[in-house]
Amino acid sequence: MTTKISITVTLPDSADAWELYDSMPGAEAAARRLTAALAKALVAPTREKAISIMSAALKRDQKFGAYDTEHCYRAESLLAKGRNDDFSYAL
Repeated sequence: MTTKISITVTLPDSADAWELYDSMPGAEAAARRLTAALAKALVAPTREKAISIMSAALKRDQKFGAYDTEHCYRAESLLAKGRNDDFSYAL
């Protein structure tokens, strides 16, 4: 018997929620891109694709702090929760 588990993940929805450098112009747009990437990564067909999607988004917005250790850890935690997998040090 297979049991499907549905886990709810609250997506960060602002530069403040992502803890980006929110005083920089463009930080809110960066947060929206990160949130969209996270939503896409959560439903990616493979773990590797999820990592690829999220890593590219974090790197793209690194000038807002997105690729800093804390932000990568946050994204990894959300991916782990939403995909029921271990994403430690994946990004």
